[in-house]
Amino acid sequence: MRRSICLPIVAAGLSSFSFAQVTVNGTMDRTTEPYLRLATQTVETQYGDNLNELNGIYGVMDSGTLYLSITGNLQASGSNPNQLHIFIDSKVGGESTLSGSPGAAGTGGMAGCIFDSGIAADFHLILRRESNNFQVDFAELGGSGDYYGNIFSGADTGSATTGTGSINATGIQVAYDDSNVSGVGGARTPRPIRPRRAR
Repeated sequence: MRRSICLPIVAAGLSSFSFAQVTVNGTMDRTTEPYLRLATQTVETQYGDNLNELNGIYGVMDSGTLYLSITGNLQASGSNPNQLHIFIDSKVGGESTLSGSPGAAGTGGMAGCIFDSGIAADFHLILRRESNNFQVDFAELGGSGDYYGNIFSGADTGSATTGTGSINATGIQVAYDDSNVSGVGGARTPRPIRPRRAR
């Protein structure tokens, strides 16, 4: 069964650091990269320990570019992969209630979902990890979208930059290294955990 995890990100709320050099390689070095912690997981996963879990979300704006570091795991699966959905609120307007358009990767079924007050998402980023095939969708909500398949050239881990499309005028840097073996635990019935365990 395919499972989807959704994250809303408000880019306007992030500080901008023009002096920082952010490296996109699947790891995060908070001693040299000025990421801000946006969220920490406080409940154990039911998706499978070290298979599908989100532990922490970090972000920073660097010279007008949004960088996100999301710790955890995205399970490699077959032709119906699990997905990570990131909704970005970065400009005036957007959708506080999802229209379901353009409906990339079957997300038309999300039509009618309502964000928390103050969030009106403009863009939708989808990450999928099939066995030996990492894929990216990037769409403007209510408009059109672009698809980038097999960005790691036959692998489901690595780092790469997508091409450009109708929505993204510059390539999207993506990295995934599947190195998380700690973070939250797994349980049939999720239990609260202490935030410091999830990093």
